[in-house]
Amino acid sequence: MPNVFSNTTQSQTTEANSINVRNLVEHDNESETTVVELTTLIGQSKGLDRDVANRFWNDRLREHTSASSDQLTQLAQLVSVERKHVACVRAAHEHVTGRSSEHDHTKDTWYMVVTALVFSMQLKDLVSDVMDDVIGDHVTAEPHHEAYFERTKGAPSDDNVLEMALDRLARNQQRNGGKYDWEQMERFLPKWPRHLADIQEELLQTYKDYCRQHSSLVQRTWQLVQ
Repeated sequence: MPNVFSNTTQSQTTEANSINVRNLVEHDNESETTVVELTTLIGQSKGLDRDVANRFWNDRLREHTSASSDQLTQLAQLVSVERKHVACVRAAHEHVTGRSSEHDHTKDTWYMVVTALVFSMQLKDLVSDVMDDVIGDHVTAEPHHEAYFERTKGAPSDDNVLEMALDRLARNQQRNGGKYDWEQMERFLPKWPRHLADIQEELLQTYKDYCRQHSSLVQRTWQLVQ
């Protein structure tokens, strides 16, 4: 199948779980110690109120440059990149629409910590008991995700589709060092729920058009937020 983007011009709870640390890292003392330290922090934060947990992690990540844990430093860097992703999409959306954007308003620090551990650091076991709730709360609460419409049984507005396109363009930039991988964009086309079958093609075409129209803007914006 031809790539639909081929004509686009390239210009982003109380205690820690019982975890066998030796299954997570190589069996050297330094790596083992850093994962134990991270496990302790995760365990401490699980029993906290969400706002308190966010403040807890903001403090831990702010101190990462002087921390002894390599894992904590990596986590801080991943959270920083995710914050840049949010900033990029918000800035691009505001540029296109002239309106203030609340894109990813449910992505607090705890969400970013959990997703970084699951998707980037291969430490899913540390948060396996909370990740479904944390991630699910985000994708079902914001209408630039298909899961939102699965929950609400509604239909996306033109602005929802625009935000989805900007979001995925920025994520592609993030994953590919500020360049576009259009084959990757093709693999991650939106898949709306069944009740939208009658307008599926129309929504998809709108999404593709927005990706083509705003790819250069998102690329420039991604570079600016670095």
